[in-house]
Amino acid sequence: MKEVAKYLIKVDAQFKDGQIVPEIPYEEVMKLVNEPNIVIIKTGIPESTLRSVIDATRAWAEKTPLAEAPDTFDNNQHKQRLHIAKIQKAPQLFHDHTFDAILDLEEPTKQTLLSVFDPLRQFWNNLTGIMKRMVSEKGSRISTRR
Repeated sequence: MKEVAKYLIKVDAQFKDGQIVPEIPYEEVMKLVNEPNIVIIKTGIPESTLRSVIDATRAWAEKTPLAEAPDTFDNNQHKQRLHIAKIQKAPQLFHDHTFDAILDLEEPTKQTLLSVFDPLRQFWNNLTGIMKRMVSEKGSRISTRR
């Protein structure tokens, strides 16, 4: 753990057996967050794993039409949004990728994304003490549930 600047703390972690394990106990991480601080967790997820998620997301987006309707939060979609930045007063174009139905993705895209999403979900569970799991219910939002 290192204080990079006032209220900015970096916590290193290792990626062990598909889990993000911080250098300090999860409870200590939450205390730092709640003080309040900006806490950066360097997850240790291998670059090759992260690269495969980026590549899989790009490949998925190439064959999936851009969404134009408002997000329904029950599907996988990507869309472009034009936004005017409040401070700079300049236009910004965002290309969002939303995976609310990640369990409905085709293989191997699903497993590739889950190789990062699952460890992040489990890390969140360990931080909060709330055990969430991925669920898939046809016709409803794919989300985490207790």
